[in-house]
Amino acid sequence: AGLEQEDYSPNLSGDPAARKGGWRKAILATRPVQGFEKGRIQQLKDEREMIQKKTFTKWVNSFLSKRGLKVEDVFIDLSDGRLLIHLLEIISGEKIGSIGRGRLRINKIENVGKALTFLTQEKKVHLESIGAEDIVDGIPRLIMGLMWTIILRFEIEDIQEEDESMEMKSAKEALLVWCQRKTAGYPGVKVENFSTSWRDGLAFNALIHKHRPDLIKFDQLKSTQPLANLNIAFDVAEKELGIHRLLDAEDVNVPRPDDRSIMTQLVAYYHYFTKLKHEVTGGKRLNKVVGIMVEIEHMKDEYDEMVTNLLGWIEEKIVHLSDRNFPNTLTGMQHLMTDFKRYRTIEKPPKYNERGNLEIQLFNIQMKLQGAKQRIWYPPEGKLISDINKAWVKLEGAEHEREVALRRELQRQEKLEHMAEKFTRKSSLRETWLIDMTQILDELDNGRDAHSVDAALKRHEAINTDVNARSTRIQDIRELGQDLSQESYHGAAKIQARVQSIQNMWDGLLRQLDTRKGTLTRQRDLMTVFNEMDDCLTDVGIIQMSLQSEDYGKHLLSVQDLLEKHSLLEADIVTITERVKVINGQASKFIDQGHPDSSLIKERQSQMERACNDLSDMATTRLKRLQESLKVQEFYRQAEEEEVWMKEKEQLCLQSDTGKDVRTVLYLQQKHQVVEREIEGRRPHFETVCHNGDKLKSEALHASKAIALRILTLQERWKKLNELCAIRRQRLEEGTQLQQYYADANEAESWMKEKDPLVSSVDYGRDGTTTKTLLQNHEKLENEIKAYCSEVSRLKELSRQIFEFLMSGSLDRQMGQDRPSEDHVILEEEVPVEVEYEEEVIQQQEVEEDVVQEIRVPQVKAMYRYKGQGMGIEKGEVFYLVKKTNPEWWSVRRPNGQEGFVPVNYMKEIEPAVIRNVTKKKVVKPVAVKMRKKRMEKQRMPKMPRRSAMYPSRMYNTRSDASGGVVSRQQIISDTYDKLVNQAEQRRRNLEETIRFFILTRDCDEMESWIIQKEAIVKTEEKGGNKDR
Repeated sequence: AGLEQEDYSPNLSGDPAARKGGWRKAILATRPVQGFEKGRIQQLKDEREMIQKKTFTKWVNSFLSKRGLKVEDVFIDLSDGRLLIHLLEIISGEKIGSIGRGRLRINKIENVGKALTFLTQEKKVHLESIGAEDIVDGIPRLIMGLMWTIILRFEIEDIQEEDESMEMKSAKEALLVWCQRKTAGYPGVKVENFSTSWRDGLAFNALIHKHRPDLIKFDQLKSTQPLANLNIAFDVAEKELGIHRLLDAEDVNVPRPDDRSIMTQLVAYYHYFTKLKHEVTGGKRLNKVVGIMVEIEHMKDEYDEMVTNLLGWIEEKIVHLSDRNFPNTLTGMQHLMTDFKRYRTIEKPPKYNERGNLEIQLFNIQMKLQGAKQRIWYPPEGKLISDINKAWVKLEGAEHEREVALRRELQRQEKLEHMAEKFTRKSSLRETWLIDMTQILDELDNGRDAHSVDAALKRHEAINTDVNARSTRIQDIRELGQDLSQESYHGAAKIQARVQSIQNMWDGLLRQLDTRKGTLTRQRDLMTVFNEMDDCLTDVGIIQMSLQSEDYGKHLLSVQDLLEKHSLLEADIVTITERVKVINGQASKFIDQGHPDSSLIKERQSQMERACNDLSDMATTRLKRLQESLKVQEFYRQAEEEEVWMKEKEQLCLQSDTGKDVRTVLYLQQKHQVVEREIEGRRPHFETVCHNGDKLKSEALHASKAIALRILTLQERWKKLNELCAIRRQRLEEGTQLQQYYADANEAESWMKEKDPLVSSVDYGRDGTTTKTLLQNHEKLENEIKAYCSEVSRLKELSRQIFEFLMSGSLDRQMGQDRPSEDHVILEEEVPVEVEYEEEVIQQQEVEEDVVQEIRVPQVKAMYRYKGQGMGIEKGEVFYLVKKTNPEWWSVRRPNGQEGFVPVNYMKEIEPAVIRNVTKKKVVKPVAVKMRKKRMEKQRMPKMPRRSAMYPSRMYNTRSDASGGVVSRQQIISDTYDKLVNQAEQRRRNLEETIRFFILTRDCDEMESWIIQKEAIVKTEEKGGNKDR
């Protein structure tokens, strides 16, 4: 709300009309800014109120949870007074009285009144402008004030602390003093208030670390990560200490956190840390937590059972609703429609309520866990609320599809019933006609002579012509019956039987018309059946050849391919079986008709049935063998995967690189530890594969030897991998020790190189004072050098241990196999060494000088005389032009400093005035300075051994090379240190001699001065004696 407003007020005092219009525009221009400020202030106020509401809600729940109660909204849930009374009884430990159970407004006011009376009369709490009606009406500001008053009375008022002056502070100041004392000394923590001092979360962590340093690593916290710091403090306090989390990190990490919310949280910290020694309280809390956890586990079991039952019901109903095997009758469809409506209105609503109860159950579990300060529990995968919702959506979709399918099938059945009535009417007419015509043909006499035969033939031709003319009507009957069959009419079998009956009657009529043709037709049909039987037997023989194959696959893909081919053969077997049934059915018709070859037909039928049964048995046997082969090949594939994985890890363990420095060796050790963890994590899978192989040996007897050999190979490979891993770990440990020695040796050489110029200096001072100072500094240096002897001794001892360890020969044989050896010889060589010296150089430096600057100031001259706006001008008077305010008025200033506004048409611009100003300015000038530089000089030094290209940075090919390098390096360090000690002693002796020299010189100077003084006295006395004489 601290926005700055622009000054929209123009200076229009000379023109009243313009001034009036300008102020109106300025007021209108400032209205959006004022509106924005009011809106922003209201927004900040609402945010602050929401944070306080959230904090106070959690604070209330932290006490109500002790009675299994909870507040969702303090503005609503406290309005009936029940929870308010429970809160006061819990926090005060006193009984207030009976709680009214009515739901009327008067009952709520009575309950709230009891609570307020308890506060004002029993606890002497002053409540200003807060009445029972205000709490019942849910006025947020007054409810928040009541909550804060209760917190002050029961949580903060009892806090007592003394400051440095031993004066007792108020409760709020005492809490602040306690926080300041507990967080004193923590870097980055400065508690000055209950608002901004807690934003970065360091102060909360400091309070916990002060009392329980084992829970928080304070030195790892960063002030640049406030959200992480706050979450760490709140999570640790909630999970480890049982302190309710009243604040969210996002509510504290704001420009100005709410001080009341933070004080509420800090009070919980204060009371907890001041009662740590009360073990009885801890025991009670533990018992309560155990009871709550048992109850929560029971609720979890109930939730699991409810979810299982509901999901089972949904799955069962989805299967039922997805069933499209409808009854093929109109009555059956009407019954299904009635059942569907009963499901929607009677069976489904209770399950919907059960679904809502599940959400309530899960919410209660989460709330109890939160009240018990336990980790939030999530149902197992497949039993989440989202899973239930997804299953319910599927149920709704299946229900909709079921309804559409039922309505469509019902319309189809009504149509089929109409078609069936039409078929019945026409069929009755055709059957009557066929019966009449059959009776006419039966009654006709074939004739016993030519005349009668001719007459019969004529009558037969007439009847044949009439019968052929009616063939279209018979065709209509067949088509109508076929339509009903295609539409799967429930009486399709009867209709087809009736159609067949009409057709048989029609065929019988035609057979009677042409007996011979009928006989030949029947004979031809019989031969067709026999041909189909022969074709079936041929197909059966071909399939039997395929089933008798001994090829069960040589690898996984081939076995899978054979299984796919076998499934195709089984489909062919099913087709042939159905085909045999159809053929036998056709052949049975001839037997039923009493055909002369009935015995032959029965024999052929038995032959086909035996062939089909044998084919089914062979298919079952081959399928079993193929499935066994599939398991064996899958085991081989898993074994190959294990071998590939172990080969990959073996390559990692066989790596010869052990690092070029300490950091690299440690990095390689970390990588190797990852490999070891991967190997250990792979062990259960490896054992599972071996176990599956052992189990498979007893099942697949034909491949038991190959499986046993494969398992043995895997186990030997696993054992070898573990051995290589151990060898690699030992090598890295040796490399770590060796590289650590070289790092310490480099540091020692650097230190001695740093001290060498000091002990080899030839500066012995200009006089006794400077020489004594140099001697004192040198004594400190010499003590430091002598003290460094322990470090050199430590390096020497470390080099001895490394030498003995490397030369012990525990892994010489293996290292000799991995890396070639080299002879190591210590030689001397000339190497460049840095030497310091002084040199005078010219450098550019900044200095301050006086600089004269010219400033041009605009000027105007008055052309006429004018008086107004608080100042008068004379013609020809010159002014400084300050600003061209607007096209009509200019702001001007006299040389004496007086400012004012003058009309533009009275003035004219003239040449600007030039003002000279003397200022200090930095300039760059060359300056001669002495600088210490370094140059390289060649000196003879021991030559370091040649290192392997494969193991750079002091890593040698063999243990003897490494041990020789350590010995030679340690010899160089010891010689250098001895030389440094000798130089220090020599310089100390030189400094002491120099001091004695300066003392002698001083004594000589004093003696010489004394002699001169005495000579002067003697000469004066001689002159006086001569004068007396």
